[in-house]
Amino acid sequence: MKPIDLVQQYMGEYKIVNDEINVKHCPFCGPNNKSDNQYKFYVSKETGAFQCKRAKNCGAKGSFYELAKHYGVEDEVKNKTYSTKKKKYKKPKVDTKPIDNKVKKYLKARGFYEEIINQLDIKEYEHSYLGECIAFEYYWQDELIFVKYRNFKKKDKGRKYLREKGTKPILWNMDNIDTDEPVLITEGEFDAMACFQSGYSNVVSIPSGVDDYNWIDNCHEFIEKVDEFIIWGDNDKAGRKFQEELATKLEDKKCRIVEPIEGINDANELMYVKNEQAVLNAILEAEQPPIEGVIRLADVEYTDEDDEEAVTTGFNKLDRYLSGFGMGQVSIWTGENGSGKSTVLGQVLIESINAGYNVCAFSGELPKKKFRNWIERQLAGKNYIHSYINDYNATKYSVDRDIREYMGKWFYDKFYLFDADKTRVDADKVLNRFKQAAKRYDARVFLIDNLIKMNLDKNNYYAAQSDFIDKCSVFAHKYNAHIHIVAHPRKTNQGVTKMDISGSGDITNLADNVLLVVNTSKNKKKTHDAEIGLLKDRWNGNAGIKVKLLFSEPELRFEEVDGNQFEREYGWEKDYEEEGMY
Repeated sequence: MKPIDLVQQYMGEYKIVNDEINVKHCPFCGPNNKSDNQYKFYVSKETGAFQCKRAKNCGAKGSFYELAKHYGVEDEVKNKTYSTKKKKYKKPKVDTKPIDNKVKKYLKARGFYEEIINQLDIKEYEHSYLGECIAFEYYWQDELIFVKYRNFKKKDKGRKYLREKGTKPILWNMDNIDTDEPVLITEGEFDAMACFQSGYSNVVSIPSGVDDYNWIDNCHEFIEKVDEFIIWGDNDKAGRKFQEELATKLEDKKCRIVEPIEGINDANELMYVKNEQAVLNAILEAEQPPIEGVIRLADVEYTDEDDEEAVTTGFNKLDRYLSGFGMGQVSIWTGENGSGKSTVLGQVLIESINAGYNVCAFSGELPKKKFRNWIERQLAGKNYIHSYINDYNATKYSVDRDIREYMGKWFYDKFYLFDADKTRVDADKVLNRFKQAAKRYDARVFLIDNLIKMNLDKNNYYAAQSDFIDKCSVFAHKYNAHIHIVAHPRKTNQGVTKMDISGSGDITNLADNVLLVVNTSKNKKKTHDAEIGLLKDRWNGNAGIKVKLLFSEPELRFEEVDGNQFEREYGWEKDYEEEGMY
């Protein structure tokens, strides 16, 4: 199989650019309609080596073998059934010589014994650029394949390492390895020497930087013989990334990772600062890298259900069945226009700040001035609401300015609003602002009213909705928050189920709770004004209950039948009365 065959069979649209196959969608980023993820994935026509060159690089790069393995056809590559021009390497022709006393002094200063230096056959070379330097010779099946040079003079400020140009990079000390035993891979030759001196002789070193994995293809025959690898990278960001990436690239092998030691950069430093036994212990204590996203159940911190954090709904019956709105959850609210959804949710937000939880809301329905007026009427209660007749002979309600100012001081650091003023905004932008509010203002309860006001991908609208709800769920877990989202139903309240919410069914599948608000005030036999129906309760299984509500127009408050919400005093009012201002 040639690289072009693989692309044509598995990778969709492509074009040829010079010596590369330019694929429309990176198989690792995943296809989407964004311009920065189109035609940014390149495959070499000759070698099959690939790389994603997207602006925000997904990090995908590797050999033709790895690309074939991604599609499950690595055997066709491994067995060399493809015909492609492979990179040609030359054999090194250099005249190295035994090291002199200056090099021995340098190596001994790094903690190496002379017998180890001699046993590993470290050489010396007079390089045209580096001058007198250490030469590490790489052999495979008794043939010199690769040579690497190391500057050992501190006064030289140029490059420390150079390789013999055009030679084939393989693993150092590979010819002396017992492939039936675990093979230790280090980031450098000095680290491999330190491990060797510490009693672990089955050790190799990579030939160049941690981002260069060309040696994997070149050592394929050797790698196939090894049943277990131990990987020891430097104790820095690049070294840890190297360990993770290499373990992934050798995924069909059993790999163990040497854990970083605080204050110690590598094996050579550990041997120098402590001793050989410390190096050997670090190797023997190496553990398999964890599988990303997979943990031991026993390691999960136990939490009694009664101790799980939740904020009151403000309605006793709903609290009894839901156990409050749990943190790390998403609730979807639905109902006809005018059913009272926004009013109920205004009370829910007020109950949250009254319980000590900061909130942040996006209201695509109400301009910010009307939103504040609505919330303050709900906060004020009947003792602070005044009615009047306007110029059109209509009854209106207001709150005195001094009361509004006092309430504003009370919720100043508790209630935040994403300022959109009835414009459609990018959904990700809203979520990003929520993230900032969670970090900076410690907001824990969030409202999106409503989903239709989110600017989502029109070409794939339902999928974009589902993706957004999924992001909200991830956000709620990460910030231990609760998000309320309003979504309209496709039909009237009569017989609405969770599947009747406009958009993809994934919306309700992804939600923890689904609630329906129904206006019953027009029913001639009515005994109440509205209902909250619980359509889904993921954690308690109490779907199907209804909470009957009464409504008071002046305070814009709902009250459970036999409840006390009309009389409820919130924190600001208690403070106001205690200060004797009432």
